[in-house]
Amino acid sequence: MLDYTEAIKLYQVFNQQPYVKAYYGRGVAKAKLGQYTEAIEDLTIMIEIQATGWCKALKHRALAQIHFGQYEAAVADFDNIISRNLGNINIHINRGIA
Repeated sequence: MLDYTEAIKLYQVFNQQPYVKAYYGRGVAKAKLGQYTEAIEDLTIMIEIQATGWCKALKHRALAQIHFGQYEAAVADFDNIISRNLGNINIHINRGIA
C-alpha cells in the first residue's frame, strides 16, 4: 500500500532551501561540463521553485542558452534580471553579447 502521508513529508523536506539550492549548484556544474540542456533544466527548476537566488540562476541559464544559439531566450532572461537588478553592469554586458 502506498503511504501518501510519508510521500508528502518527503516532498516537503525535498522542497526546503538546501535542496532548492542544489538545483542551482548542479545546473552550474553541468553547464561547466558542457551539459547545457541538463543545466537549463536544473536552473529552470530552481527559478520556478525559489524566489531568492533566481538572479544567478537566470544568468547561468542565459549563458547556457547562448551555447545553443538560443539568443532570444538568453536576451529575455537578461532583460528579466536587468528589470529587477539595474546595478549589475556585467548583466548588461552579457545581454549585449547574446
